[in-house]
Amino acid sequence: MKTRVFSLLVVLALLVSIVPAISAQGDDTLTCFNLAEEDCTILLAATANSENINSFAMDYSVAVSLIGLEAIGPMLGETGGDTVIDVKGDGTFTMVEDVFPPIAMETSLDASMTGAENQSGSMSIVIADGFAYFRDSETETWLGQSIVEAMNSPEIAGLLGGFLGEGDLSDLPSGALSPEGLLGSDMAGMLESAGMSDVMGMLQIPGFINHVREADVDMMGQNMHVFKLTLDSAPLFESPEFQSLLTNALTAAAAEDPDMASFGMLLPMLLDGTSITLEQTQYVGADDMFIHGLGLDLVATLDMSALMTTSGSSGSDMQMPPITLEVHFEVTLDQINESFEIMAPEGATIISQ
Repeated sequence: MKTRVFSLLVVLALLVSIVPAISAQGDDTLTCFNLAEEDCTILLAATANSENINSFAMDYSVAVSLIGLEAIGPMLGETGGDTVIDVKGDGTFTMVEDVFPPIAMETSLDASMTGAENQSGSMSIVIADGFAYFRDSETETWLGQSIVEAMNSPEIAGLLGGFLGEGDLSDLPSGALSPEGLLGSDMAGMLESAGMSDVMGMLQIPGFINHVREADVDMMGQNMHVFKLTLDSAPLFESPEFQSLLTNALTAAAAEDPDMASFGMLLPMLLDGTSITLEQTQYVGADDMFIHGLGLDLVATLDMSALMTTSGSSGSDMQMPPITLEVHFEVTLDQINESFEIMAPEGATIISQ
């Protein structure tokens, strides 16, 4: 059991390490949207320049709240009410050669969770020489595991198998976990080649996606250009283009599987009670043209009242509050492309599968 949990922590650490790099990817269409041409030129230049980031110091925070589950918890065999998770940390990151994965990182974080169980604690994480090391605040003991071994564990291999394909992850080239390797450099082209040109068209629906440049701010000793990308699901769900695409998809699914017909009747009502807003904020250094900060704010609400009424339930005893998920993520990068020496902790206990 300990090795399974440890393997999951390894993958989480890797995800934390590549998020800043993923934010710097994209083609003109998926980077700028309706951004003014002059501002788009700045953002594209910063995006291209940020692909050359090899090291940085970072501060990050993640806050997640899930509200309103107490009404449907018993249906899912779960107990407990609202859940709030809060994580704050800092550290350093650098690219390295001749090791898989080609990164080194060290970070310390404080985390807390309130809900069915209240927990809090601190953890230190180091990735060095192909190993991931963890130390929690209670034991003060370093545990380490080969990242290749962890990612080839049955649990993680099953999770990643459909995405990266079969085989030993140690045989992957050094760039296999890069954003280009995972996502490709031309997302619009990928959607087009996959026969999803309708999706590209829906990106242009008025009110669905809006990209603006906000007032500059002073941060990290230089002036920062601030770009905010906002996504609102309401104009998308209400648009004729989306309704047509949804109808065609449900009709095709029902033709292949008759059981999908009943689901197809409920899905429009489910979407009618669903709202999703997403804000992405990027901070671009006016002097060095690097992306120094990324913020993501997601609010998703699901109101199942319509479904409960359709199912024949009525009365105040069946009313339930909407389920709301909020995710707030922020990372800032400083000391970009400076040198950091990240060493494996001494005396660590190595865990094997």
